[in-house]
This record gives sequence, C-alpha cells and structure tokens, in this order.
Amino acid sequence: MVDLQLQLSAFADPRNALQVTPELEDLVDKAREVVADNRSPRTREAYELAWRTWSSWATKKGVESMPRARRPSRSTSSTTRTTTA
Repeated sequence: MVDLQLQLSAFADPRNALQVTPELEDLVDKAREVVADNRSPRTREAYELAWRTWSSWATKKGVESMPRARRPSRSTSSTTRTTTA
C-alpha cells in the first residue's frame, strides 16, 4: 500500500509532468488519423447528413441542436428515497 501511495504521489509532483516532445505530438497526430480513418466514408457521410438534418430541424423549432452538458450536483448530502408499499 505504501509503495502505491509513493507511486501516486509522483503524479502530483509537477516536476514529473509529461514533457510534450515533437515525437509525442507526431504520435498523437497519427493516433487521431487512425481513429478518423476507422469509419468508412459512407458511414461518415451518413453521420454528416443526419447531423445536418437534426441541426436544421432544431434551428427551425428554436431549440439547441446540442444542449450544454449537465453539471453534477454540488450537494454533498445524499438523499434517500422513501417508498410506500
């Protein structure tokens, strides 16, 4: 357990932060290309058409096409639900 704590504390030290090198940036770019190429062109076209259709509908209806993410509750107390049978 102590060894794990020592290993985890190393991540908290800013001196141990990952150094972004040009080689690492190239690797990240290559990974993004692989992920982007993972879907067929027809699948991407279908997604694009579906998104354009949805966005157009949402605009006409006056609603957000992509609502903002919900924030987690800041309440620290837990509530319990009581049910009656």
